[in-house]
Amino acid sequence: MKKLLLLISTVALVSSCAMNEEPEFAPASETYEFIGYNGVQTRTQFGEPTGTEIPFLWSEGDYIWIGSNQSEPIAENCEEAKFSFTGSLSIVGDYYPVFYNLTGEHKNAKVLAEQSAVNNLGENGDFGFAKADEYRVFMLEHRTSYLWFNTTTPDAEMPKLTSITVTAADDIALAGKSVFDYENEVWSTVTEGTNEVVLSFGEGVELQSANEDIFATMVTLPATIANTDLTIKYTFDDGSTYTEVKTPTVNLEIGQTLRISTDIEKADLVKEPSYELRILTFEDQDGKFEPYTLDYVNDYEGKEIKKWSDLIDSPQYMGPLTYGNNQTDAMYTWWDEGNTELMHTFPDNYAYCFWGGGHAISNYWG
Repeated sequence: MKKLLLLISTVALVSSCAMNEEPEFAPASETYEFIGYNGVQTRTQFGEPTGTEIPFLWSEGDYIWIGSNQSEPIAENCEEAKFSFTGSLSIVGDYYPVFYNLTGEHKNAKVLAEQSAVNNLGENGDFGFAKADEYRVFMLEHRTSYLWFNTTTPDAEMPKLTSITVTAADDIALAGKSVFDYENEVWSTVTEGTNEVVLSFGEGVELQSANEDIFATMVTLPATIANTDLTIKYTFDDGSTYTEVKTPTVNLEIGQTLRISTDIEKADLVKEPSYELRILTFEDQDGKFEPYTLDYVNDYEGKEIKKWSDLIDSPQYMGPLTYGNNQTDAMYTWWDEGNTELMHTFPDNYAYCFWGGGHAISNYWG
């Protein structure tokens, strides 16, 4: 859905439709239509905003569920959608339970952790519920939440934006599976939840100095995020990134949209390193090498080296590891195997001893 109608005109439209049909609940094993209208909270796809409001339309390919019965998809974008059903329908009291759900089944919803900016919101996990009356007319109200990104740049030579990643605190589920308790209109506990959602732009999109329409949106589950940090990472096609932290003062409420406005300058972009940084600490807990033996120690009895501190001589001046009785055929050696792969062996300066130069492991500091 793309466009909002004014609430007063929407109500009038529904009323006029109701006056032209006979009130009758559809019987089983029959083909029939349900008519869905836009309401202030109805959306499957954002359109051109007006002021602070976001307008919506039904989108091509949308379908709905009546209970566990799925409709045929609609063929085009529209403000008034007609959904066709065949077969038995669920009736709860005096209404049909209507679910808008493209990533799950009827009341079983799933908000995706990896979303596409070229999809409509339903394909990313948007979820809505309505009560259709005996005229088979309903006005959908959505039960997920939304992040609206108004991302701009003053620079003409910016690389293309390829993704936006939003990360909340570890205990906050922005995406995952949940069951909508439509009788009480509340969500159940989230399963397979994740605190991070990635919105992808495919090969990338160019940022403008101002957005005339909705730039990008992300679907989320309702979440308590007020006064907590949201880390937002913008990734570009040249490998550079821009990261900011936002601290909203409101929660992600059912059916509500949180707008995030960001102006990114090219000078603010950070190039991710093209290498993996590894550090050699010589701390025992960081040792990854396989045990080995220095054969020349203690009159050739050898000493097994299992950790870095095994290479510290005792005494550290003229000790058996680093001087080894002036050995000419064996050497003090170490290897940061499995990490930096740095390796060192005492050189043969008349003997493999520390007095000939080299790097020995010690507990000296300062």
